Order: sequence, then structure tokens, then C-alpha cells
Amino acid sequence: MSSIVEGTKNLVNLSELQNQIIESVKAGKSLLGKGGVLTPLIKQALEAALEGEMEAHMASEEQEIDNRRNGKMKKIVNSESGPFELE
Repeated sequence: MSSIVEGTKNLVNLSELQNQIIESVKAGKSLLGKGGVLTPLIKQALEAALEGEMEAHMASEEQEIDNRRNGKMKKIVNSESGPFELE
């Protein structure tokens, strides 16, 4: 599944992703938490959402003051599905 999840910046074949998730669950892997089947996908979705929010925030601030983004920092987010390290 990691090959599908890592490539989600491109289009994802949802049918293939669904099949891989089903096979992982049948093999006894957890859906959520550390090492969970869905954990990498949730992590990537959270990172994309935070990136979009930051870009929108910075775009609105550029109109008001001359400010710029000074890079990114890794963050640990605790969720019901376990902790995620976001980049």
C-alpha cells in the first residue's frame, strides 16, 4: 500500500487502493494507529490540508503586510488514530 499512498500527489487508483486496504485488513493489520493501513493516507491528507491553509493565510497576509514564510517545521499531532509526524 505504501507505493499507492506515497504517490498520492498524482492521481490514485481508488479501486486498487481499496483492494490493498482490504487485503491488509484480511492479513490482520490495523486500520488506524502506528503501522495502521490508513495512517499514511491520513497523514498525507492532514499535511495537504495544513499546506493549503498556510498558503491561503500567507496570500491574504501579503495584501496587508510584507511578510513571508520562513520554512516548515515538523510537528507531532495526536489524533484518535494515533500520533502523526507532519512535515
